[in-house]
Amino acid sequence: MSVTELFTLTAPRLALSRRRGRTVRRAIGLGGLALLLGLTWWELATSTLQASILSAVASRMRYTMAPGPSREIVFPQRGPFDVRRGYTQIPKITERLMASGYWVVEQSRFSQPLLGITSLGVTPPANEPAQAGLTLRGESGDTIYHAVSAEDVYQSFEDIPPLIVPALLYMENRRLDRPTARAANPAIDWGRLAKAGALYAGRQLGLPVRIEGASTLAVQMEKYRHSRDGLTSSPLEKLRQMVGASLAAYRNGTDTRDQRRRVILDYLNSLPLGAVPGRGEVYGLKAGLRAWFDLDPEAVSETLREPEARAARAEAFKHVLALLYAVRAPSRYLSVEREELARRLDYPTSQLAHAGMIDSSFADRVREAPLRFAARDESTPEVELARRKAANYFRAELQGLLGARDLYALDGWHLDVETTLDESLQRHVTGLFEQLGDTAFVRARGLVGPRLLGSGDPGDVIYSLLLYERTPRGNLLRVQADNLDRPLDVNFGMKLELGSTAKLRTLAHYLELVALLHEELSMLEPDDLARRARTAHDSLTAWAAATLRAQPDLRLSALLDRALERTYRASPGTTFFTGGGVHHFQNFDPKENGRTLSVRDATVSSTNLVFVRLMRDLVRYHTARLDYDAQAILAERAHPERRRMLEEIAEQESQVMLRRAVGSVREGKRAARRMRRDPLAIWSADYLGSHPSATWPELLAASENVRRETSSWLFRTRNVRAQQLRLRTRIERDAFERMTPYWRRLGFPFATLVPSYASAIGSAADRPAALAELMGIIVNDGVRWSPATLQRVHFANGTPYQTTLAPPAQTRDRVLPPQVASALRSVLADVVDRGTARRVRGRFAAGGDTLVIGGKTGSGDNRFETFARGGRPLASRPVSRTATFAFYLEDRYYGVITATILGTSAGDYRFTSSLPLAVLELLAPELSRKAASSPATPKDAAVARPPAPT
Repeated sequence: MSVTELFTLTAPRLALSRRRGRTVRRAIGLGGLALLLGLTWWELATSTLQASILSAVASRMRYTMAPGPSREIVFPQRGPFDVRRGYTQIPKITERLMASGYWVVEQSRFSQPLLGITSLGVTPPANEPAQAGLTLRGESGDTIYHAVSAEDVYQSFEDIPPLIVPALLYMENRRLDRPTARAANPAIDWGRLAKAGALYAGRQLGLPVRIEGASTLAVQMEKYRHSRDGLTSSPLEKLRQMVGASLAAYRNGTDTRDQRRRVILDYLNSLPLGAVPGRGEVYGLKAGLRAWFDLDPEAVSETLREPEARAARAEAFKHVLALLYAVRAPSRYLSVEREELARRLDYPTSQLAHAGMIDSSFADRVREAPLRFAARDESTPEVELARRKAANYFRAELQGLLGARDLYALDGWHLDVETTLDESLQRHVTGLFEQLGDTAFVRARGLVGPRLLGSGDPGDVIYSLLLYERTPRGNLLRVQADNLDRPLDVNFGMKLELGSTAKLRTLAHYLELVALLHEELSMLEPDDLARRARTAHDSLTAWAAATLRAQPDLRLSALLDRALERTYRASPGTTFFTGGGVHHFQNFDPKENGRTLSVRDATVSSTNLVFVRLMRDLVRYHTARLDYDAQAILAERAHPERRRMLEEIAEQESQVMLRRAVGSVREGKRAARRMRRDPLAIWSADYLGSHPSATWPELLAASENVRRETSSWLFRTRNVRAQQLRLRTRIERDAFERMTPYWRRLGFPFATLVPSYASAIGSAADRPAALAELMGIIVNDGVRWSPATLQRVHFANGTPYQTTLAPPAQTRDRVLPPQVASALRSVLADVVDRGTARRVRGRFAAGGDTLVIGGKTGSGDNRFETFARGGRPLASRPVSRTATFAFYLEDRYYGVITATILGTSAGDYRFTSSLPLAVLELLAPELSRKAASSPATPKDAAVARPPAPT
């Protein structure tokens, strides 16, 4: 058979075979497409495949906590929540704290997959707190301050009242609550995503279509929490949001039903609702109801749970609906376009009715219900400041420690701070202070009487208590309370004249100088001691030298006892030149006027004149050790140092006179006319007439000649008395400047001492906190420990960024010999045993044993007084009245309790230190119980500080 014949016979068969092949392939292709479509539909309906993949990926993205600082961690950089909560600043703050001696107890470590994805800007898949802020805890763990109120958060999905979830999902994410889809991805709504993509493509092609978003609730939270400025800046940023939300959805496995309920709960608890003047930023539905509409969220929830379609239920629902809608542009709708917001709510209301979620009659009531905003948007919520004194103290300390911009910024940081405060004792003290304003309570507790409360309103008395506990770790702040309902802190922020508590500082300095003299003189031979006793320019050195010469082997403790037995007259008849003028001093109790008392007994009875004379001896001690010979300067008119000092004095006086003259001329006062005979006033008027904008340095330079002429009177021979007065004042001031560092080392809070003997009885003022510091030095055997207030600082607890730091060990600085501290404690115990603090003797007891308590009282009736020539009093205006007791209890507790009245109303009160003693007596049972209990173990006692990382 030929080829042609063969082809003719087989060609039809080949053609038929090809047609059958194409049919088969087409069938296979259609079948494959159908299968692909079926699988796609199945995946879209069930999310099984992505659930398996994403859950497997998310399971590898873990973090663990480990001791010491971490290098396997990536912190966020941009999101509003990341910034507000301080996550972005944790590295900087940690570095700042470590520079201050803090150390990292533990920090989060990321797995390698988590490091990889977070380095791309994706949020770690973890449970995020819906709301977070500063939390302060006491020593036992109880909360003493929480910046975010737990009342403004739905604690569980079941707490969300009816209507809210259906309305939210219908408006924002309709497919989120599909109960049959066990593995559905809450981050992606494929239908909305496809529609949004098509509309976006159409807009790009120039079609007149409106772009719609495709963000689910989960992706919205990613956006307003973690995207820069809470916005989607690019398709890549949208992809990051979707990836982050998807990984979070599957971090606990493929079943996302619980996670979807968590998304709804978190969204309602954290949706951003703008900022309310006086309150700050508002997050969460419940907080929004309170801040924007002044509605009680719990009352709203109860109303929404009622089945009847009452007007109140419709109004409550409308306000909820307003916040759910306003989240699109909260600042615009809630602050500016409120009427527009109310109008726009009609559409979602109608849509909900059309969808059958609410009936038409209820929808009508919702539309008719008014939208009432809070009447006082700019008001600041009332806060019981007295109850928050301790919290505010810690907040202020943390602000400085962490470098927070302000307290508002600090409150927004996700911080959990363990303090040293004894919260139960703090509450007890605060409650007592509140009751002390009640007249009936005061009378019932025996606080009305002589030297207590008898006149004046008891509610105006300001009480404060500062209490520390001495532990192996150091001195821990346990109570920091006052009842002043203002931001001012009485214990740390007020300068008060605390009366005779200054005698404690004077006594401490006196015994410190005795200890220095013992060190200086005890090694000298008897002849040298005799010579020092004869030639000493001050009586204290002469006494110490003579005493040691008579008994060369006298130990320091014995010499201190001798020093306490030194006697002084208590007579008020002496005139004292001090503070630049002549002064007379009085004793509080006239019965002491004719007595001669030892220093110990004068401390016990708080005798003013003994301490004035003791201060005079201390000033003379320092005068004898100035870098010039004060006695020679006063005695020798030709002494070269005398001329130099007088020139300095004249220069200072001329500057004061010039400043007064310039001020009078510039203010145009009649005083300038009265000064027309004053050369400086005449010169000032002429110079300022041609140089009205002259600065102070220019005035000083230009007036040098006229000032020299006006001050030359001081150098004339007939003015020797004026020279002596000024030199004595200057020498005394220099002596006090030499004394001041000694006082400062013992906690005195101010840079200078008032250069007057009156500083020994309270004119130098003080602060309760500074007085407590001195008492701590005495209790700690002369060692000053920086008091501890913080035990742990936890950043971002429960998040991938968790970081815990502990404070450094307290610094220790010996500032007094232990023998001096012991001598002071014995005197202070005598003050309670037989002196001005007898009221609390025996009041502190535990287990049948009386507890040792010692302290120093102080009372101040502070007035502004004017006198005529010759010293005749003209007027006396009350400024304040204070009463104080600085104390220690056993070797464990120490502190200061005060009672204060500020202003002219102080003249209506007659209380003395008996009042704070009586209040301390009321606290005695609780303090005794604390003192008898086992001391608390410091938090870091069992934690070894790790070595510094290399």
